[in-house]
Amino acid sequence: MSKEEFLSELRKKAGGLPKEDLDNLISFYGEMIDDKVREGKTEEEVVAEIGSVDDIVKKVAAETPLVKLVRENARNRPKKKLKTWQIVLLIVGFPVWFPIIAAGVVLGVTLFLLMWVLNLVSYLVELAIVIVMVVSFAAFIASAIDGDANIMYLGLSVACAGCALLFQYVCVGLGKGTVRLTRKTIHRSKEHIVRKGEEE
Repeated sequence: MSKEEFLSELRKKAGGLPKEDLDNLISFYGEMIDDKVREGKTEEEVVAEIGSVDDIVKKVAAETPLVKLVRENARNRPKKKLKTWQIVLLIVGFPVWFPIIAAGVVLGVTLFLLMWVLNLVSYLVELAIVIVMVVSFAAFIASAIDGDANIMYLGLSVACAGCALLFQYVCVGLGKGTVRLTRKTIHRSKEHIVRKGEEE
C-alpha cells in the first residue's frame, strides 16, 4: 500500500474524529512515512511496518475522550431535511416506534445499573459476613469471661471467616468483570463514533 492509499484509508476510517485531531493524525503519519523514505525505505515497507489502519483507529479511539467525540459528532452532523411522506410516517408510526425505542433505552440503562448494583450488593454481603464473624467471636470471648464458654459462637466465627475469604473472590471477580465490561462498552462506543466517517 502506498503512502497516499494509506493516508486516504486512515482519513476515511477515522472520519468521526474532530477535524483538528484528524488533520494532526494524517500529518503525523505522513511525516513518519516521509522520514523513513528519506532513510532509504520504500513507502510500501514503511506502511507495512506501521501496521493496519484498523489498529490505529482503535488506538486513537481509546485515547480520545468520549465527551469530545460526542460533542464533535453532534456539531458536524449534517442537517437532513425530511420529505413530507417521512414526516407523516414518523407521526403516524409514533405510537409504535417511540415505545420500542424507549423500552430499549430503559432496558439498556437498567441492565447497566443492575451490574453495578449487583457489585455493590456482593460487597455488602461480604461486610455482613465479616460483622457476624466479629460479633460471634466477641460473644464467644464474653461467654468465656463469664465462665460458660459457648463453643458455638467460636464455630460460627470460624465458619464466617471461611465464608468471608471465599466470598472475597466472588466480590473481586464481579468487580473486575463489571469494570472490564464498562470499559469495553465505552471503548466500542468511541470506536463507533470515530468510524462514522467511514460510513458517510
